[in-house]
Amino acid sequence: MAERDTWKAKEEAARAYLAGTASDGQAAMLAAEAHGAGVVETDLAAAIIAKADAFLELAGIAAGLRAKARVAINLATSEEVPLAEVKTQIETVFAALTQEVEVAVAQFQNTNTQEEA
Repeated sequence: MAERDTWKAKEEAARAYLAGTASDGQAAMLAAEAHGAGVVETDLAAAIIAKADAFLELAGIAAGLRAKARVAINLATSEEVPLAEVKTQIETVFAALTQEVEVAVAQFQNTNTQEEA
């Protein structure tokens, strides 16, 4: 089993644990991992939730950028754009998207670095 396959179950267990509604299995899973990591369950649960929330934020950023790229590429390659300009239009789109990705990643890292401090 890949670790990524456990993310949703771990997130649900962590949220349930902190809410006081964890099943015996969820509590046992968190206890076993916390014991192995040398931390208490509440700290582990909080870390799992923070990572899950960060992953959701990244997924949203990626989806937004993907949608923006799709629209920009469609505009750059529409019938209204002369064929001789398509390459330049697409290069412009990807340059702008590269800049947006860098800004989004930097903002994400800034936000998550401040939250960890």
